[in-house]
Amino acid sequence: MNNGERSVADLRDIKSHIIEYAALSEAKPEKSMRVNQDSHLEFQKDNLFVAVVADGVGGELGGEIASQLTIAASKEVADRAPKTQSLQEILTEMMETGDTDIRDIQKRNPQYKNMGTTFVGMAIRGNEFACANVGDSRIYRKRGQTWGCLSEDHTVEAELLKKGVQPEKAAKEGHVITKAVGYGSKGLKPCEHQLPIKSGEIFLLTSDGIHTRLTDQELFDLINEQNSAETIAQKILAAAKAKELFDDATVVVVKVK
Repeated sequence: MNNGERSVADLRDIKSHIIEYAALSEAKPEKSMRVNQDSHLEFQKDNLFVAVVADGVGGELGGEIASQLTIAASKEVADRAPKTQSLQEILTEMMETGDTDIRDIQKRNPQYKNMGTTFVGMAIRGNEFACANVGDSRIYRKRGQTWGCLSEDHTVEAELLKKGVQPEKAAKEGHVITKAVGYGSKGLKPCEHQLPIKSGEIFLLTSDGIHTRLTDQELFDLINEQNSAETIAQKILAAAKAKELFDDATVVVVKVK
């Protein structure tokens, strides 16, 4: 479990596959105290592997607390998950537990009434894979030369684009979050996927500090299957920083072997 900083690349044997991962996170440069509102988790128990990125709602008091609470809840849920629980159920319970923990803090501390966090998570068990997200943190998958985003942004901009509003006009609304863990009305409705997994696939989990600086094509071009997960993460963070970070930036790279 981490609030920012770096997770050393590691190899995890999860029965059917070897998982290599790396995570890097950095606060945006202009923060006087360099408090990073991003948090991330890479956790493995038996043949279950999970990775999560949580980005505290920007500008709101307690954003880093919200992301840390959600990551702590996610680790707890994954640690106690029975082998009969589906991957999608595990991810949903992570979000719901984080949501409950954040709202409990809000009830006791009114100054935190508007805090919340995004959530994007993935889980692997054997040949099974699942992912889920709320907010604008993303998960991408590269399978050979096939590349795409598996998550859905929950922002005003994304809603306008669905309605056919021109991208230039929709972009003017900025990244205003419409759904988040612990934020807004109760009742999370995450975007979810459950898919088969194959050796050679590479997954990226990113906070918006990464994917608002780099296009999908730029992210794809930075992924070289011959490189380690840590090298890929380093290249992505360096490329985002070269375009000047406007927000905290986190990238988790997961390679399936």
